Amino acid sequence: MKLSLRDLFWLILLGATTTIWTTEHRKAAADIAGCRQHSWFLRADRGMQPTDAENKRRAAANRFSRMTDNELDACLTSFQAERHANKAKYDPCLAEMARRKLVDQLQRQYDALMAKDRDQDGFRWHPDNLELLTALRRAQGRPDPLTLEMALDSRPPWRTKYSGPCLQAIVRNVDVGDEPVFFVDGCDDRGGRRERWRFALIDERGNQIADSNYAPMMGGGLGTFAPLKHGNTGTRVNFFELPKYVAPPPSGRYQLQAFYHNDIGIASERDISQLIVSKSEPLSVVVHNPTPRSDPQRRSDSRRPLTVLAGCAVLIMVSVISRMRRSDRKLLPISRRDSIWCVLLVSIAIGMWLDQRRQSKLIFDVRPDAAAEWSIRLADEAKP
Repeated sequence: MKLSLRDLFWLILLGATTTIWTTEHRKAAADIAGCRQHSWFLRADRGMQPTDAENKRRAAANRFSRMTDNELDACLTSFQAERHANKAKYDPCLAEMARRKLVDQLQRQYDALMAKDRDQDGFRWHPDNLELLTALRRAQGRPDPLTLEMALDSRPPWRTKYSGPCLQAIVRNVDVGDEPVFFVDGCDDRGGRRERWRFALIDERGNQIADSNYAPMMGGGLGTFAPLKHGNTGTRVNFFELPKYVAPPPSGRYQLQAFYHNDIGIASERDISQLIVSKSEPLSVVVHNPTPRSDPQRRSDSRRPLTVLAGCAVLIMVSVISRMRRSDRKLLPISRRDSIWCVLLVSIAIGMWLDQRRQSKLIFDVRPDAAAEWSIRLADEAKP
């Protein structure tokens, strides 16, 4: 078989394509293998699947929505007596009563709770009143008793070399009735992050960035729990490394909001709509991320497969033009040899693209988000 100059170009394109594919595949495979050495403690679902607690709260909220006002009031009375056993029902019941503006019932429940004498081991404990007081204020149309204030780029003194996005949150009692609230300050950081906190990044289209794949191995930790009086702030210094809460987002503008619950770990709970949580005002921020990993499909680089297809198109055009010249400018079908070369190269290009997508998904699943480096700042402080 006699090889033409065009066959030589087809061979060069084939060799370059297979070499690039093999090199990129090996690099990605080595990256995946390195990440898998530490992936045993990572979350695979990134909070996209509802937890058992979320499903229970949704079922409870659906049941409460069909109850009468008196039935809701009776349920809340029983939950107050056995609150720990009804953790998945307590907040949805309060949320439904606040939605219906049942101020009288909530006020009576709050007065009864605050009148209880909680003696334990010779000490009197302040009643656990934050969620009930928050529901009461919302039913009254007043602000929540606790506010969360965020300060970006505030780093803990023990992480001076940490280069990822970090912020500080300040908890303050601003209740309009000057009521002290039972506040648990800490006791949730033994797993490496504060579990009763949650941070949400919402892009300009209203889409929420996926949760981080960080998975703490245990709960609990050091902290205090005591009444937080009006005007006071929490005693702990609340620093947060955002990559432990949200996946690395693409560069762009977002709304950042913080949430806190006094009793339930919500860092891994994507749906907190049925919970009575304290929350901050949304902050307009700008994220800069040179290597985003929040969308595995965006990591699939299609430039190389497109280059191969472009090379095939050029050689096919050369083949058509050369055959037209030999046939007195009559348009003839593409030669069988060029058709085989083209089908082979196109198949390889498609295989390269599919392999890149598969490996990008694997890297997305096994690479720890907590090690990602990206920056965040207030929108009005961002450079144009």
